[in-house]
Amino acid sequence: MQFMCHISFDGDAHPNFSSKWKNTKKEAEHLAAYFCLNYWIEQDIIKVLDVNFNGLMNFKIECGKLQEYIEMLQDHVMDLKLEIGMLTQDENPEENDIGQPQTIVNISDMEEE
Repeated sequence: MQFMCHISFDGDAHPNFSSKWKNTKKEAEHLAAYFCLNYWIEQDIIKVLDVNFNGLMNFKIECGKLQEYIEMLQDHVMDLKLEIGMLTQDENPEENDIGQPQTIVNISDMEEE
């Protein structure tokens, strides 16, 4: 099973996070790690994510790799929004067509510890 994840800021990132990872693949990996670990891995229903960060990139990440990023992500991200749309074998989306999200997860008021 695969999911298409549309990850976007629903607020501001910690300045250190923004300046270090802004608009990079690494940033997208960190964001994916947070939501994958906290929302999907615990339910053991997802193994691979397709991530589109600000419409700039698409790539696959295995959940095992994502675990390396969770601590740094929690330290720096303050307010994010994740939209998740499930892809099925019956669907054949056109290239660069990310489809409509089926689930929206909002994480607010995260602060540095």
